[in-house]
Amino acid sequence: MKRNFLVLVFAGLLAACTSPDGEVIRMKQLQLLLVESAALAAMPQPQAREKAAVFARRAMSGPEMNAMHHEGKKMPGMQITHDLGDAVFALLEVRGKPDPVWRSRLLLAAQAAWMRLTGSMQGDALGRFSYSEGRQLAATQFMPGKQPAADSAYAKAARHMIDRLNALASGF
Repeated sequence: MKRNFLVLVFAGLLAACTSPDGEVIRMKQLQLLLVESAALAAMPQPQAREKAAVFARRAMSGPEMNAMHHEGKKMPGMQITHDLGDAVFALLEVRGKPDPVWRSRLLLAAQAAWMRLTGSMQGDALGRFSYSEGRQLAATQFMPGKQPAADSAYAKAARHMIDRLNALASGF
């Protein structure tokens, strides 16, 4: 009896991973990995930036992304995911000390994106709360025209990253 139940549970989980909803969840999981990568890329410590590169490479060219490309389907969120990955790599290429104002804004944008993504994945009242609060956090902090001038290479890369983070979870 227990064995039959476990077989049914595993079959259901497998079906969920290959269903359209399962594909959306996989894409959001990759986006969450990129959000973590973005936050680590904002850190001045070399170890954090190295880990950001590892996370970004896994998200962009790991087995999960390769499987999605191999399936050849038009995946929801694929372009947003690729744009975010490109922004992470662009930020990692910037050398020199991070601008503290832009670093702070980037970390806040990453937190707001994290809240929106996890909230959209939960689908319950707490998830809706997290999603809503993440949207409000991003909207009040990063409205067009409210950002300081992006003069340095770091500021330009950070601003681009913030734009990509704010694009997450908007299309789901």
